[in-house]
Amino acid sequence: MVRDGDVRALTGLANRMFFNGRLKGDIARAAVLNETVALLIFDVERFQAINDTLGHLVGDQLLALVSERLKPIMREGEVCGRLGGDEF
Repeated sequence: MVRDGDVRALTGLANRMFFNGRLKGDIARAAVLNETVALLIFDVERFQAINDTLGHLVGDQLLALVSERLKPIMREGEVCGRLGGDEF
């Protein structure tokens, strides 16, 4: 569960501190239970060019759109976060 203080206002996704803590806990739990953990990290290609040419407002809108597209595909118990800049 992600609490209000653990999300970024722009995206509504977990912030870096919450995400890192959750990942650390999931890895430790998986080691004890002999299970696996999957982690997918991606960034928005040419995001800096979008900010430079169209402005930070458009860049923020793009980040919000990406987060809105990620939220519905997350399954129960999964966490998606924005780690910084254009990194999810």
